[in-house]
Formats: sequence, structure tokens, C-alpha cells
Amino acid sequence: MQSDFVIRSLNSQLIRKTFPFANAFGVANLMEWESLALRLNGVPPNPDKSGVVVAEGPHGMVAGLFAYRVEETGINGPSLVCDPFWVGNMPRQATPLNALLAEAERISQRCGTRAISIS
Repeated sequence: MQSDFVIRSLNSQLIRKTFPFANAFGVANLMEWESLALRLNGVPPNPDKSGVVVAEGPHGMVAGLFAYRVEETGINGPSLVCDPFWVGNMPRQATPLNALLAEAERISQRCGTRAISIS
């Protein structure tokens, strides 16, 4: 269920915890992941422009995550681009997908984007 997941912005405490899923970002070692995670969050962090969102299950295990950025896409205005968007293999009733999609919608509304692109 969606409510079984805690949604957090990636922070220094979560970087090591999320490292096993860094391959979704094309990263193979911890130092690269730490560097990329900091860049994705922005320096300094600006959650209205970019970031990384993590879904944790009831026992604190990482169950999914996505990176996002706000992009100007021309005539239709800004879009929220979620790439990559990764969800772990879990039983259907326990998937964090709905919680992550709901967070993408909240971020989109907060940032004033007109569309969401997920890949």
C-alpha cells in the first residue's frame, strides 16, 4: 500500500543506504555514487529545480527512488523529468510505485510544471 512507504529526499545519511541501487544511474562504485548524488540534489540543494527521492518500506529498506529535474520544454512551459525512475521487485500489494508517483505529482505542483515525464 502507498501509505506503507516513507518518502524522503536523498540526504547524506541515505547515500550509502541507496548505493546498492546506484546501478540504475549507471554508477559502479560508492565514490562515484556520492559525487553523482550530490550533483543530482544540486549544490547547494534546490528541491524546486532537482533532487533525488527515496521510498523506504516499513522496515527502513529502500524500495524505490527517482531523480528529477525541472526542464524548460518550450511552448508548453516547464516539465518535471523523472529519470531514472526505479522501483524494486516486490509483491504487487507492497509496491512503492504509487507513493513515488504521488511524490512526483506533489513536486510537479510545487514547482509549477505543466507535465511530468518518467523514464
